[in-house]
Amino acid sequence: MKRKATLVLSCALALSLSLFSMPYYAFAEEGSNSTSNSKNASASSSSSAKADDALAKSSASQKEAAPSASTSSSTQKDLGSKATSAGSKATDGKSSDSKESNSKAPESPKTTKDPAANSDSSARAASKPAPAPEKVAPSTVPHVSYRTHVQNVGWQGYVSDGATSGTSGRSLRLEGINIKASGVEGLGISYSTHVQNVGWQGFVSDGALSGTTGRSLRLEAIKIKLTGSAAGQYDVYYRVHCQNIGWMNWAKNGAPAGSEGKSLRLEAIQIKIVEKGAPAPSGSGLAFTRSTGDGSINYRSHVQNVGWQGYTSDSRTSGTSGRSLRLEALNINVSNVEGLDVAYRAHVQNIGWQGWKKNGEQAGTTGRSLRVEALEVKLEGARASDFDVYYRVHAQNVGWMGWAKNGEPAGTTSCSLRLEALQIVLKKKGEAAPGPTEGHYYTVSYSYNAKPAGLNWTAAVTDGAVAGTTGKSTPIEQLSATLGEFSFPGDVQYRVHSSNIGWQGFVSGGKVAGTSGKKIEAISMRLTGSMAANFDIYYRVHVSNIGWMGWAKNGGNAGTTTLSLGVEAYQVKVVPKGSAAPGPTSGAYRDYPIVSGNATLDGIIDSVLDRTGRGYGALRNAFNYVAGYPYFSGSKYPTGNWSVPFAIEMYNHGGGNCYRYAALFCWLARGLGYDANVVSGYVPSLSGGRAPHGWVEIRSGGTTYVCDPDMQSAIPDRNWFWVTYDQAPTWYYK
Repeated sequence: MKRKATLVLSCALALSLSLFSMPYYAFAEEGSNSTSNSKNASASSSSSAKADDALAKSSASQKEAAPSASTSSSTQKDLGSKATSAGSKATDGKSSDSKESNSKAPESPKTTKDPAANSDSSARAASKPAPAPEKVAPSTVPHVSYRTHVQNVGWQGYVSDGATSGTSGRSLRLEGINIKASGVEGLGISYSTHVQNVGWQGFVSDGALSGTTGRSLRLEAIKIKLTGSAAGQYDVYYRVHCQNIGWMNWAKNGAPAGSEGKSLRLEAIQIKIVEKGAPAPSGSGLAFTRSTGDGSINYRSHVQNVGWQGYTSDSRTSGTSGRSLRLEALNINVSNVEGLDVAYRAHVQNIGWQGWKKNGEQAGTTGRSLRVEALEVKLEGARASDFDVYYRVHAQNVGWMGWAKNGEPAGTTSCSLRLEALQIVLKKKGEAAPGPTEGHYYTVSYSYNAKPAGLNWTAAVTDGAVAGTTGKSTPIEQLSATLGEFSFPGDVQYRVHSSNIGWQGFVSGGKVAGTSGKKIEAISMRLTGSMAANFDIYYRVHVSNIGWMGWAKNGGNAGTTTLSLGVEAYQVKVVPKGSAAPGPTSGAYRDYPIVSGNATLDGIIDSVLDRTGRGYGALRNAFNYVAGYPYFSGSKYPTGNWSVPFAIEMYNHGGGNCYRYAALFCWLARGLGYDANVVSGYVPSLSGGRAPHGWVEIRSGGTTYVCDPDMQSAIPDRNWFWVTYDQAPTWYYK
């Protein structure tokens, strides 16, 4: 096709002057083979330029000789496009060919000065069959090109297909825009902009200016739609970078993008054309926001695994729900109200309450994987008294909480719960809240106190502090506990075991548990409702002759019974569900006699028996536990009252010799209520004679039984548990 057009133009220089008398339609038909011929025909070489000039002169001289029959609109369209490559600049834009000439290619007549001869030649040429034209498949890949007029910059160059036109981070307004569609026959584009002090302008099309230049007026919003016969095959998407908001979401097919009534400039734009029904480009937040005339509040969130989302406004949701993703940071600003500022701060994991931020500054953190747990928002400035700001959050394990207002906390503290989403709305002063306000903030708030015998009530304490006394041998007789104002729904319940009375019923809400004149020997505490679902309650007691015992949890008993020992003090800790205990949990409660009188050893006994059990089979479990220790040779032989220190050594060192095996098992057996004693004696030696050895005797029902965990460890295929001396696998000598 290109060679053909070039040949025509190149040959034009070699033709005689009579060539210029050829009918206009001959040139038009020759140039109709491709619309691209006009571009090739206008090449910059000097010969091509001369050919163009010759064609223009010829077309002008033969204009009146061309047929003048009326032409249909379809013919005009075809000939208009075909004639462009043949020098149609010299015509008036109106076709003079008939319908027949559109379907029949005329034979080039011989040059003559006789107009009648030319007419006859045209008629004869029109009756001949036209050669089959070359078929060119129309393009089906749409493209959109656009440029913007930017404050202090002027017109930028054209960009295409989703690229950014304009600026960001420079606070420069867009003032005007041109948009063109190409690549698909029958596809056009129209657009309208919302201009400062003007409003919505009418739609313009295909590269025309929308907006203004030279008037310093900002674009505030835009609508774009496709036109033409192919418009139904495609969608046009577009989004804008808006003052105080940033990149907004994508609008589509004539929907507005940007803002209206908020005096916010557009700063940049991106446009894409895609096949009808193709997925929308990735984006979030609003594509367009409109002011009610009462001001607007805009906000965005930085979300775990997502990053910064786009701005949204006026009670819409920022963040996520149902995806267990934490909020990590946020920005908030107000618009369309002069003299109104917004201040806010976040309560952040491992940090607590940060300082106040203002008008779009970042609250929270990024890049540190720290959750925001609560926030406070308030208004400042000359107009602050005209408005109320309401806000609510979606918190882990809680869901949407109530609406907080004007600096109140929203969310949770001391609960280790992440915020996942938020909503904020600006209201005229005194207008109704957007929804329920109850439960906008929760924290771990509780207190407890004690009434020691012969003394006044102690001051209320919280968070693991000691209620009561230690070192004074003064038992407490009564106690009480309560949850604070912003606690989760639910309660703390508690009961006591009093001397000569036993366990009393659970009470709550700060009521007194216990009886004056009767020492408390044990306590139990538990949570209810949402408190129980989100928290664990730990507590421990200080008991006379024992000291601090282990931490009990969620309704377990703490203290002693049947031992007539009084509780002298207690501590309480409420922690997020599943958190580690405040300290050791073994030995929190005992309803059996003190075993050794040594606090360290008694703690070891309780710890081991908590693991091996105290019910049926508990003695065998304890024996197997001790036999599982490794043997350490070289330990010193026993002297004096050796069972207590050797048992502690065995446990702390994780192994020992036969005397350590015997000592630890003996005290575990006593902890289970058995009459057990260690024995230091001899057993036969493999080298002859006797070797020193230690084992355990247990008397039960008038019979003495041997238990030898050291031998069980050394010779595991024989039974060394609960055998008489006659049944034992070896001889024992005392």
